[in-house]
Amino acid sequence: MEASHGGTGTGTGEAITITKFKPDVVRPTMKKTYDDGGLYYLSPVDELLMGPVDILICYEMEDGTRRTENLCETIKQALAKVLVHFYPFAGSLVQSPDGRFMVKCTGEGGVSFVEAVANCELRELGDFTIPNLPIHRQLVHACNESKNPFDIPLLSVQVTRFQCGGFVLGLRMNHCMSDGTSLHDNISGMNEDGSNFPFIRRDEQSVFKSFTFDLQKMMQLKKIAMEDGTIKSATDFELIMAFTWRARTKALKMNLSEPSKVLIVSMDGSE
Repeated sequence: MEASHGGTGTGTGEAITITKFKPDVVRPTMKKTYDDGGLYYLSPVDELLMGPVDILICYEMEDGTRRTENLCETIKQALAKVLVHFYPFAGSLVQSPDGRFMVKCTGEGGVSFVEAVANCELRELGDFTIPNLPIHRQLVHACNESKNPFDIPLLSVQVTRFQCGGFVLGLRMNHCMSDGTSLHDNISGMNEDGSNFPFIRRDEQSVFKSFTFDLQKMMQLKKIAMEDGTIKSATDFELIMAFTWRARTKALKMNLSEPSKVLIVSMDGSE
């Protein structure tokens, strides 16, 4: 097993330590009969989204009495059942003779699963809605940092147990495999298969609004963007994207020294 150390201290002044045990491999409980040799072709949009995405789902034990010694075994069993239906996650990324990316869905690869234990309570990690990369990266299983798309696991799972009885389900997923909706279905399927995870409750509510950028507002944005002389020209699209990304960064209270990225997908729907 290995220990990862974060720069943040616990309530007692100790450094936060997350001890990870040797990875296991979870495979579907049943083998399926696959058409076309079990090959699943990715769309052009899927290929654009190639790369790892980390997702953290936090669970707290409200009464603090539930024991979690068998938690990982329960989650592994639920994951194995879910992979029967979400079988591409247990596959491997390959390339066809014509250069297209596809997933070999034979279930031979499986999903890498890691159990971990933290030396602190879940609350000591603070607000998970505010990015904290040094800590949050310890809560997912990153078996490699390769830029080669064939080396990026389609899915890996880490369960980190905390002293309070709470735990974090950390997922590292290749973004070409799933969007938010299908991932939610995957996690819901694990819950329905007997894990009964108690979701953490939050008071925040999403607010949806639409905004119109008329000529006057666009001129105001352009004036703000160019007032220091750094930018000489900008399109309306660039102005709106920069303004939106800046607002998102402020809303998330992100560290200004941390790099952030925005992905813009341009599609031609005429064909």
